[in-house]
Amino acid sequence: MLSLHDYWFYAVTSAAIIIVPGPTMMTVISFALHFGRAVALRAALAVMAASVTTIILAGAGLSILLTYTPWLVSVLTIFSGLFCLYTASKIARQNPTQLQLNHNVMTEKKHINAMVFKNCYVITVLNPKGHIFFIAFLPQFLDKSPNLWVDIPILALVFAGIDCITALSYGFLAGTLRQRINNPNFKYISLVVFVIVGFMAIYYGINNLI
Repeated sequence: MLSLHDYWFYAVTSAAIIIVPGPTMMTVISFALHFGRAVALRAALAVMAASVTTIILAGAGLSILLTYTPWLVSVLTIFSGLFCLYTASKIARQNPTQLQLNHNVMTEKKHINAMVFKNCYVITVLNPKGHIFFIAFLPQFLDKSPNLWVDIPILALVFAGIDCITALSYGFLAGTLRQRINNPNFKYISLVVFVIVGFMAIYYGINNLI
C-alpha cells in the first residue's frame, strides 16, 4: 500500500481539481436548479459511480491510450458537449411544476431520477477533465505502488468520495437557492447553463482537433 502521506497528497490535489466547476458540476447544478435539491443525492451518486468507472479504466490502461492518442481527448470533449445539448433538450420537455398535478407522481419522480442519474453518469465519464487528471497525475502513484490491486480501489474510492461530496454540496446549494427564490425562470437558467457548457465543450474539442 501507499503511505498515508501519499494518500493525503492525492486527496488534497483531487479536491482542489474537483471543486472547480466543470461539465460534471455544472450538470449537477443545472439539474438542481431545474428540479430542486431532491435530485441532488441521485446526481451525486451518479457522479460517484462514474468516477469509479473512470479511474478503473485509467488504471486498466485508458490513460496510456489517451497519452499516445490525444485526439481521443478532443473526441470525448465533443461528445460531452453534444450530450449536454441532448440533456438540455430532455429537461426542456420536463415541467417540474406539473408534478403535483400528475396522477402518477411516483412514476414521474422515478423517471426524473433515472434521467438525472443517467445523464450525470455519462457526462462525468465523458468529462475530459477527469481523464486529463488521471493521465497527468495518477501514474506517479501507480508507479510507486507495491500492490496495484490494493491501491487502485483505494484511490478510486478516495477520488469518487470527494467527487460525490462536492457534487452533493453543489446540488444541495443550487436546489436550496431554487426553493427559496421559487422562480419558474430557474428552468430557463438551467437550460442556458447546459447549452453554454455544451457549445463550449464542442468548440474546445473541435479547436484542438484542427
